[in-house]
Amino acid sequence: TITPTDDFFKEQVTTKNRYLMWTDEAETIHYAGAATDPIHNLGYLESTASEPARKSPGLLMQAVTRPDFRLMDADIVAISSLGSSSKCFALITEQYAAPDRTHKAPRWTTTVTANEIYENTAGGALPSTIERVSNYTPLNTSLFNKILSANENNLQAAMDKLDDHTHSSYALQAFAASFSPADATTYYFGSMPSEQPQTTANRCRIQIPANGTIHRVRVLWASWGGVAGSGESITFNVRLNNTTSYLIVAIANTSAIKTSGILDLNLPVTDSDAIEIEVVCPNWATNPTLVRLAVSLFIGT
Repeated sequence: TITPTDDFFKEQVTTKNRYLMWTDEAETIHYAGAATDPIHNLGYLESTASEPARKSPGLLMQAVTRPDFRLMDADIVAISSLGSSSKCFALITEQYAAPDRTHKAPRWTTTVTANEIYENTAGGALPSTIERVSNYTPLNTSLFNKILSANENNLQAAMDKLDDHTHSSYALQAFAASFSPADATTYYFGSMPSEQPQTTANRCRIQIPANGTIHRVRVLWASWGGVAGSGESITFNVRLNNTTSYLIVAIANTSAIKTSGILDLNLPVTDSDAIEIEVVCPNWATNPTLVRLAVSLFIGT
């Protein structure tokens, strides 16, 4: 409780009362208050939620008093004056004026102002021109290939999908020891970095630890201390459960270090699946030697 030492005013204004409007998850429009008052659009409330109890701005007050460091914005402050006391949610302003020729003593005051509810609100035509139209504005889905898909073809559906997304991912890596690949041979590697790529599948498989979708794959082919080889096309695939191969990339150049990958594979996997990296070699004019392989896979859940 504070007592004003300087200026003070208090008034009650009924012209700022508001008629509350909101919508719920079933797209039902709700109202509360007096229909003759201006509309205040609350936006969205769950059907189980209660509307605000207050439809009026409350008392409008301001009091100037001595410096009081106890007071902070949003405190409930009772202002006592002329034998009565009134409470408000306060906005606090500290003001200091240095001495000058017109006022020899410094002036330091605290101003307490009631936080006016609905001060900056305005009515709106929610049912016909806003909520029921803009929420379902069509979207161009042609580039949706990660979290969103062609099914999220309007604003509401896209926002619901983003809200449900857990925003988590993990990475897996596959490695192979140095080898000299043969012409027209298919190799497999994955979970055993000390082993050379195998010509028999399913020996070096990587077990998937959690359900998700393989989105991005990066490939490294490195010939260290050997022959880089000629530039025929080398194909890299993800081999899922030793049944189906999914293309990552085909690389065709004469560099000793070859890097490439895919950023939108979108291959769903479960924790019961296993993968290997499949490398399909061409008939080289000049065979590469002392090749090491590494692949990184990024999986969203």
